Amino acid sequence: MSTAALLWIAVVLLVVALTSWVIGVVAGRLMYGTSARWWSPLRRTLWPLLHTTLVRFGGFSLSHVGPEQFAGRITVSSRELDQLFTSLGFRRNPWAALKRRFGTMDVSEGSWVWRDSGRWYIPNWLAPMQLHITVFENRDGTFDVYAHWEDNYWVRPRAHLDGTNFDAPTGVRKAQGLLSSAGVIIARVGNPPRRGLDAKNAVK
Repeated sequence: MSTAALLWIAVVLLVVALTSWVIGVVAGRLMYGTSARWWSPLRRTLWPLLHTTLVRFGGFSLSHVGPEQFAGRITVSSRELDQLFTSLGFRRNPWAALKRRFGTMDVSEGSWVWRDSGRWYIPNWLAPMQLHITVFENRDGTFDVYAHWEDNYWVRPRAHLDGTNFDAPTGVRKAQGLLSSAGVIIARVGNPPRRGLDAKNAVK
């Protein structure tokens, strides 16, 4: 094969690689970035409809968070919340089950996930464990943060669904540590809402 042909192949491969990278970046921002708030209403509409079907195959799209996962209350705007989690290395987690607070009809505002493989040669999304955060917006504009540590569903899907290594205390501790590192003041209110009185997205 001539030098010109090899050069042409190299150029084509480079163009393909750059195009794929650009598409990946754009798609990532649209799907998981700070502007992807369209996920919330979509999940509230579709996830309840999918739940019954998924249960038949051992899955689920509806779940709840209990008081043991409550990490605290923070006072930020919706835009600041998105920017905060993004700056800390979180990504939107739209594929997670739609959460309600245990014992209430409060529906979560958003879901975020943080992963760290701990190895430079392993992408973070392939880390064995992940920190999953669920936020609920209150009527006064504050957000209640719930967290747990669990198996990464991309790496250990069965263990994730079964809750094999589900750990609420570790998740709460890690969430509080990350938020505190960003200078966020975490109000540890005595008890999170139990009857949906504070929640902005309570089901009527």
